[in-house]
Amino acid sequence: MRTAFSRSSGSSITGVWKQDVNLVVNSTTQRLSLTTADDTVYTYYNGVLQSISYRGGYVQTLSYDANGNNTGVTDSYGRTLTFSYGPQGLLQSMTVPGGQVYQYTYLGRYDQSVFSGVDPSQIGTDKRALQSVIEPAGTSGATGNPTVQYLYENASFPFALTGIINENGVRFATYTYGTDGRVAAEQHAGGVEQNTFSYDDVAGTTTITNPLSKQAVYYFEKDSRGLPRLTHIAGQPSTNCVASDSYFANNASDFVTDEADAEGRVTHYDRDARGLPTAVTRGYGTASAVVTSYTWHTTLHVPTQIVDPGLTTALTWNPSGQLSQVTQTDTTSQTVPYSTNGQTRAWSYTYDAYGNLLTVDGPLAGTGDTVTYTHNSSGFLASVTNEVGQVTTITAWNGRGQPTSITDPNGVARNLAYDSLGRLTSTTVDPTGLSAVTTIAYNAVGDITQISRPNGAYLHYTAAADPGSGKHRRVHCLYPRRHGERDSLADQRRQRQPSAVPDRSL
Repeated sequence: MRTAFSRSSGSSITGVWKQDVNLVVNSTTQRLSLTTADDTVYTYYNGVLQSISYRGGYVQTLSYDANGNNTGVTDSYGRTLTFSYGPQGLLQSMTVPGGQVYQYTYLGRYDQSVFSGVDPSQIGTDKRALQSVIEPAGTSGATGNPTVQYLYENASFPFALTGIINENGVRFATYTYGTDGRVAAEQHAGGVEQNTFSYDDVAGTTTITNPLSKQAVYYFEKDSRGLPRLTHIAGQPSTNCVASDSYFANNASDFVTDEADAEGRVTHYDRDARGLPTAVTRGYGTASAVVTSYTWHTTLHVPTQIVDPGLTTALTWNPSGQLSQVTQTDTTSQTVPYSTNGQTRAWSYTYDAYGNLLTVDGPLAGTGDTVTYTHNSSGFLASVTNEVGQVTTITAWNGRGQPTSITDPNGVARNLAYDSLGRLTSTTVDPTGLSAVTTIAYNAVGDITQISRPNGAYLHYTAAADPGSGKHRRVHCLYPRRHGERDSLADQRRQRQPSAVPDRSL
C-alpha cells in the first residue's frame, strides 16, 4: 500500500507502508493496540495513546485534560509524572516523582531579538521554538535554577537549532546549515569535536569530515518505502589511515542480510517472515565461517534456543514474557584431556506481579546458590540476600526511588544524599558512630569538580580552558597535581606529573 503523509510545511513523504508491528483493532471499544518488536504494547482509544504495557506486567497509563493535552503518566506503583501547559497548549512544566519541577519556555513568532532578520510572516501563529529548559533548584554547583538555552540564528531557517548554551552560560554547541537547510557543520566550544558535512544528491552520498580531517563517504539508496538506506561507507585514505570500505545489503523487506566491515569480514543473516535472524554467519564465504542459529518464540520476539559451536542455550519464558530459565548444554566433541560433552548448567528466575526480579537460582544444583530480592510497595529494591545468606537492606528512599540508607551484611549503615537532578553528593558510612563522609561536588553542567574523602584527601578537577567543552581538564590530588590535556576529538593527548611528586593512582 502506497501512502502519502503531509508535513506542516506543505511538503510530503510518499512511500510503501510496511507493517513492522502487530496491529489489533477492536471495533466495539474503538481501541487499537500496537505491539512492537520488543513486545511493548501501545493501546489507543480514538487515536489517543492510553497506556503502554511492558513485558512482565509493568504498565504506564496516560491522562489528558479537556483540550487533549497529556497531563500525567502514572505507572503500576502509582508513581506519577505530571505536565502543565500554557494557553497555546505548549508544555510549561514537568513534575517528576520526588517533586522536582522542570520548566520550559518558548520563542514567540515576533521575537525579533532572537529571530534576527526574519520576516514574521514566515512564522505561523502555531509555531514555537523551545527557548530554554529550566532545571530544578537545589542542583549541586548551581545558584538558583540551572538553565539550558537554545539558539535559532539562521534567518533562512528560523526554526533550525544553531546553538546551545549550557548551565554555566557557555555556548558549548554550534550548528550551521547550508542553503538547502541541511546541517553543514557542528562543533563544541573551542572547536572541539568539529564535524563538517557535504551532500551529493545525484550520487546519493554524504561526506563527513572529522576533527582530524579524516573523511568518510556514506552512500544511500531508497528502500521500498522511499526512505534513505545506508549501503556503503567509504573511508578515505589519510596520513594516518588507509582507505576502508563497509557494505550493507538488505532483502525485499528492508532487513539487513549482509554486512561487510572495514577489514572485509562479512556477516550474513538468514531471517524468518518476522525479520528475526534464524542464522548468523560470521566470516561468511570463508573456510573459518562460524554459524549461530536461533529458534524464536511463536508469539514473543525472544529466542527459545541459541545454538553456537560447542554450546546450545535453551531459554524458557513465562506467560508475562519474562525469562524464567536458562539451560546451557555443552556440545563440544573433544576428548583430550577429557570430554565435557553433554554437561549442563541451569539458572532459574522468578518475579512478582509487577515484573520485579525476586530470585535467581543457579548454576549449582539445588537452591543453595539462590540470590533473593525484595521490593517495597513502590517497587523500589528493599533487600538483597546473596548465595551464602548475607543480607543487604535498603531502609529509606527518596521520591525518585534512589536509596538514601543502606545497611550492609555486617550491620554497617551508609547514608546517601543527592541533588535535585538525582546526582550523588555524599555518602556517610556509620552515621551514628564513625560518621565517615565522602562528598562529591559538581559544577552547573554536571561535571565532577571535587571528591573529598573522610581523611581530608581530595581529588579536584578544573577546566583550564574552554569551560563547557572539557577540552582541557586538570586533576589535582591533595598535594600532587596531575595535568591532562585533550585534543579536538576530546581524546586524551597528554598527561604529565610534576617530577618531584610521586605518582598516585586515581
